[in-house]
Amino acid sequence: MFGRRGVGAEDFAATTVMSNRNGSNVDVFETLTITGFPGTVHIKVTYTLSNNSVWTTHISANAESPTPLLLSSHVYWNLDGYKDSQTILNHTLYLKSSSYIKGDGILIPTGEIVEIEEGAALDFKDSPVIGSRLNDTVGVCGTGCIGLDTCFIYDEGITTDDTAMILASAASGIKLSIKTNQPAGQVYTCSGQHGLIPRKVSQGGPSTSYDEYSCVVLEQEGWIDGINNPQWGQNQIYGTPGREHYNWWSEYSFTTF
Repeated sequence: MFGRRGVGAEDFAATTVMSNRNGSNVDVFETLTITGFPGTVHIKVTYTLSNNSVWTTHISANAESPTPLLLSSHVYWNLDGYKDSQTILNHTLYLKSSSYIKGDGILIPTGEIVEIEEGAALDFKDSPVIGSRLNDTVGVCGTGCIGLDTCFIYDEGITTDDTAMILASAASGIKLSIKTNQPAGQVYTCSGQHGLIPRKVSQGGPSTSYDEYSCVVLEQEGWIDGINNPQWGQNQIYGTPGREHYNWWSEYSFTTF
């Protein structure tokens, strides 16, 4: 966020480039310069789609003066494409995580890091079906909410060579594997979608809408609210000597099973 207006609400200048760097790639570059929080920040986003069904997103930013930065990519997924099913509750989810950041009733982090017990509702190391854990998530995504809107901290030692998340659907046979250079991942099961947004035409719209649990967000990120919890040791200020450059990278690989 920059002030009252988020980066996602800004208009980026986009350029598309075809390349053969690693086969038949398509690169899309988006750039934005924004000021006032408190420094001037230059942001560049690069999307690369390669012919081996790998989509890579790279966000780089430079701050001209000390500025908190916690950028990410907020993509909504449904591996069935609203054809084989209308929900992500039939998807399985794998997370290489043993802890999460606890939020209060309106999802403001409390400062508590919760260790996940083996087999608990938020233990996704055994790739459970998302819907099988739903009834055990009451309040996890806020007061009166059922589902996830949770920042999972990846296990110590994970690298960009490791798969941090796997989302898969037996209905479509599609598996999405994610690698990242970020230390955490936010999982949002679209619990706040209440049929108010019409679907795209390719997804059955506009006469139908996106409902609860019709999508899931897998947002690679830093520790949310780390700037207000110095005890975590997460430096999220950029634009200082030796920390001028912000670098965010994630790779999304699609396969079938």
